Amino acid sequence: MNANRLSQARAALLPTEFANSLDGAFLPPATQSADLAQSIDNEHVTRHDQQRIPTPGEALNLIYRTLPAGVELHRPYHYVIPLGKREKLDLLILKIHCPDEVAQRFNEWRAEIADEIDPVVMLVLPVRGTQHLWNNLRNRFPGVTLLTDEHRHTIQSIFNSVCGERPQFSIHRVPWDMTRENLTAVPFIAPDRPGVQDIEDLIHAERKPDGSYVWRTAIVDVTDYVKPGNALDSQAMRVGSTVRARRRSIPTLPEELAHDLVSFREGEIRPAWVLEGRLIPDRENEALLTKRGTHYRLQYQVRRAYVCNHKSIDPSDIPPLLANSPLARSLSALSEVARILRHRRASKPTPIRVEGTGALDMITAELMIEANHLLSEYVGTHNSLPLCYSVHEKPSKSTKERLHRQLKSLGVPNRVEQFDTPSELTGIIYELERMRGAASEALKKDIIDHFLLRSLLSADNHGHYGLRLKSYAAWKPREAAGVANQLQLAATFGLHAPLSYGEISRRSNVLNEKRGTRDERTFSAILLESLYHKLSLVGSITTGTVADVARGKVVVSMAGFSRLATLCGVDTDSNLEVGAPVVGVFRGFNLHTKEYEFELA
Repeated sequence: MNANRLSQARAALLPTEFANSLDGAFLPPATQSADLAQSIDNEHVTRHDQQRIPTPGEALNLIYRTLPAGVELHRPYHYVIPLGKREKLDLLILKIHCPDEVAQRFNEWRAEIADEIDPVVMLVLPVRGTQHLWNNLRNRFPGVTLLTDEHRHTIQSIFNSVCGERPQFSIHRVPWDMTRENLTAVPFIAPDRPGVQDIEDLIHAERKPDGSYVWRTAIVDVTDYVKPGNALDSQAMRVGSTVRARRRSIPTLPEELAHDLVSFREGEIRPAWVLEGRLIPDRENEALLTKRGTHYRLQYQVRRAYVCNHKSIDPSDIPPLLANSPLARSLSALSEVARILRHRRASKPTPIRVEGTGALDMITAELMIEANHLLSEYVGTHNSLPLCYSVHEKPSKSTKERLHRQLKSLGVPNRVEQFDTPSELTGIIYELERMRGAASEALKKDIIDHFLLRSLLSADNHGHYGLRLKSYAAWKPREAAGVANQLQLAATFGLHAPLSYGEISRRSNVLNEKRGTRDERTFSAILLESLYHKLSLVGSITTGTVADVARGKVVVSMAGFSRLATLCGVDTDSNLEVGAPVVGVFRGFNLHTKEYEFELA
């Protein structure tokens, strides 16, 4: 998004109704389109100049493919920022470590990629690197400069140590529990990408003849296996959270559970906690109906049940659907439920973090936000049990005034009240992104941390400012906090004694400490997994093109390698030019330059 377009959006932004601000982000009713898959992506099809607009997923793929060698991408965050009626901004926040020696190349790349992915906005959040991992690799390979296929076994052992030791458990399938409800006939879908093994949530919705909506969010139930203080509970606390590399995830619970017995595999029955909600039209106040659309009353119940994943759907690749097919009607109902829930949640537009980049990802995010909120209300408020709450406290007035003064000192025009409007706050952050100075980078990180990323676990419920919710807690077993909260939920059904406030507080403190290293562990796992896979290709011949001829070396972009590589044995004074095709033999990975190496075939 260019500065002029963003400033125009900022100038036009006023507090608006959520129902209007999100219409363009969700699927239309089935009666309006016979092809729901096309309707999801139609806003990305053409620009005014008839060029194709990149989707957030395509933008992220381009970032991965072109990121300069030596720059470490720890973790991307995708936020959706409402900009007003039918408009939104896709914001990618990248946690990146950039060594000083590649800073110039990285800044050049930032300027180029911003134009390539427009109108998706990319913000860079500097973080400390993984120097201890590089030191570990050098210590494990003393005197070795070039890693080859003979080093893969050691790299695998380092990967296992980074992700945590995996003790062996003897786990057997729990017999059918007659006290659970049977909801296997409900046509749940799993919105997950192909290859995901730990499928932890399912969704379903339907529109009733009276105009009401019933929606269900199912979260896999691990309490048949995890009991307070048993070996699996202790293992979850040791790991803290699932570590996700590109091809593999190291789950919080053993793989026999996370990838099988408590994973919603397609066509298989699994135990689940089901949050079932009903949105009932409230037609008593006709004046409000004409002004703001139909109001809905919310009723919900928590059910302990067996469910079945009837279909897994890739959110980024939904097939064409007939308008009146059951799946199309369900997706349309899910879209409307998500819009209504977002409207109910806040009177002003609020950004949400989305685990993915498609419209179905956004719908799933809204339903999970509501499920997490209502389950925390059910256990914490109605049953008065302590929980590992996800707390995001509202930045104080003094914090906002401090940030206002710092922005003013850097020449960024702002008002204190702009911090409460996500669209204007995004404009301020983007202005700091364009400045590219040390002071602006530090201030940008401070603002993003306070208003978007800051969330801690606590046994005391202080609400979640970012989501505008009075209570919020995680329930998926991918985090040890979710496992602990499920134990509390099971206690409300009389399955065991609840964990004490002191125990929940202890777990929250331990897991907060582990969160500080989560990004670094994730990046280390991604790097080691990539090394293990790529080093099996040593000696293979690959085609590519010259990307740069400078600084005493020839840099090439090779097919199948997401990072740039060095072409060895070639003089920079040779006739090779940028863009020239090359055929190279893969030699290995240089530990000192942190680059893959090729030589001309």
